[in-house]
Amino acid sequence: QIRLPFFILHLGTGGELIASSGGYFDLSDQEFLMDLIVRARSSHQKVGVIKEYGFRYYKTNTPYRYSLVFADISSETAALKGLVRTCALIAGLSFILFLAISIWLSGWAVRPVEKAWKQQRQFVADASHELRTPLNGVIGFTRLTLKTDLNATQRDHLTTIERSANNLLAIINDVLDFSKLEAGKLILESIPFLLRTSLDEVVTLLAHSAHDKGLELTLNIKNNVPDNVIGDPLRLQQIVTNLVGNAIKFTEHGNIDVLVEQRAISNSRVQIEIQIHDTGIGIPERDQSRLFQAFRQADASISRRHGGTGLGLVITQRLVKEMGGDISFHSQPNRGSTFWFHISLDLNPNAIPDTLNTDGLAGKRLAYVEANATAAQCTLEMLAATPLEVIYSPTFSSLAEAQYDILLVGIPVSMRDLSPHREKLAKACAMSDNVLLALPCHAQVSAEALKRDGVAACLLKPLTTTRLLPALVATSHALASDADRQS
Repeated sequence: QIRLPFFILHLGTGGELIASSGGYFDLSDQEFLMDLIVRARSSHQKVGVIKEYGFRYYKTNTPYRYSLVFADISSETAALKGLVRTCALIAGLSFILFLAISIWLSGWAVRPVEKAWKQQRQFVADASHELRTPLNGVIGFTRLTLKTDLNATQRDHLTTIERSANNLLAIINDVLDFSKLEAGKLILESIPFLLRTSLDEVVTLLAHSAHDKGLELTLNIKNNVPDNVIGDPLRLQQIVTNLVGNAIKFTEHGNIDVLVEQRAISNSRVQIEIQIHDTGIGIPERDQSRLFQAFRQADASISRRHGGTGLGLVITQRLVKEMGGDISFHSQPNRGSTFWFHISLDLNPNAIPDTLNTDGLAGKRLAYVEANATAAQCTLEMLAATPLEVIYSPTFSSLAEAQYDILLVGIPVSMRDLSPHREKLAKACAMSDNVLLALPCHAQVSAEALKRDGVAACLLKPLTTTRLLPALVATSHALASDADRQS
């Protein structure tokens, strides 16, 4: 029999030695060894293997740090070779000197631990359905209850429950996705989808969060980017949601701009690049190297102020790599950040072109008013692909008073109440029979009242081709019908 020593050291948060235990175990008694490992790991919040000074030990950041020390491993021989080493553990201002023994063992000793880790990852990955289903039930029935007659206190309580449940669901989704990636169980789909529609859904979903903070959110998809592609639309949306969501979280004023460009194209594939630029707090250079590490955020205080698991960017990076791309960023403190990634997508050879017929807009004059320069540029590029004659003005007061076939007005996201501007609205309706308003989310509640006052249509900001072009085509049909009736 070969009897080996083991030590379990109980250290306090300051590094002081609180208690210790130890003894000997038989090399062939694997059950006892696993029991030691399980007991040491049972109180861990975060477990990691650190190889240092020839020892393998477990280290945690719990109120009491438990370290299980056992011998170094070698597959060359099972014979015991005692070796005494002195190791120093430094924690804060306290120093502890302890003695341990390094031994050569056969390579089987660490395999049960690795197997246990793999089983743990697979268990968390397989638990996706069981964790999400009851939580989705809570969210669903909370939303249904919110649609019933409630007093103010009940509605406030249910709104808090819904918000908390959504936050918990987001954390669970991050942890489960990370576990699936770690276990190699995340499988990407390869299905046909419309790129512009998928990205429009993302910015529409996130617009409320941006507009609540007074941030202008824009989406600019270059006209040469193919729309009919094959890939995993949900994972692409997840990537963009993570990056845009972070930009909104860490930006207090200004813009969140999403730019989509074509990098390369062949007969069967296209490579696109998506950039997300914000005017937020930026990231100090010393913290940038930690940005794509799991459970880490650039600033330790960020998780307290803004929440989050620190997994979003790790998941994003791995998803991008799974999709055959890469991700990078540039950031300066107080000057904002720009994240960009590129991925490859297959072109859909069987797609039936579903382009809107904009011929009815030929010869029509459209006046466009938008104070935000980036939002205006995005919309003007969309309008450039139509036969419309476009007259742009940054303010309504500087727009020439004339008759226009269509008047498109972007309402600033900072404008909370439209009632003081009824006089301007009446003037706009006098200048055109087809007034289109681009409204921030909080102004959508006034959409029906605005239509009763003469507005032809209310669109949600940010304007995208998916929603703007159908509205313009519908307007052209209305203009054609009016012309027929007059003739």
